[in-house]
Amino acid sequence: MTDPSARHVEDQHAERAGTQRVQRKMAPIVPAQNIAGRALVLVIAIMTFLSCLTFGAVTLVRDTASVWENQISREATIQIKPMDGLDIEAALAQASQIAGEFPGVKSARIVDRDATARLLEPWLGSGLNIDELPVPRLIIVTIDETNPPDFAAMRAAITPKLPSASLDDHRTWVDRLVAMATR
Repeated sequence: MTDPSARHVEDQHAERAGTQRVQRKMAPIVPAQNIAGRALVLVIAIMTFLSCLTFGAVTLVRDTASVWENQISREATIQIKPMDGLDIEAALAQASQIAGEFPGVKSARIVDRDATARLLEPWLGSGLNIDELPVPRLIIVTIDETNPPDFAAMRAAITPKLPSASLDDHRTWVDRLVAMATR
């Protein structure tokens, strides 16, 4: 079995190692008297501040992206480009009616001329007559979030009747926004 004298030697060795650890004076991780130690403390403080600032910025971006995603996912847009021989007002009314017939659509609102001019004002200036330019007109389709419409079927219903119309469900933008915010 085990020799009692060997066990006694091991116990004495363990006691000495324990007392040596206790007797040793605890030294600070960074020496306070040294200029390098003070600089290291300053660097640690700056890095802590920057990491907190980064964490706050990332949280802000994620929250903002989530709000944008929720707002964008509630709407789709139908754009009607002007063409020769196309009565744009009749085309807007027809596209609005087609979109409104789909289950999952709460409303379809035509963006009026004044609102369209206000949207373009930062780029083209005020006093814009949109009849002089080939400016597309928009219809904002409000979606039921719990029961969204079939966008492919809506496109298929609108495009044959109005070739200059296009439906944007904003999925591309939402996907890019989410990918950018979560990376």
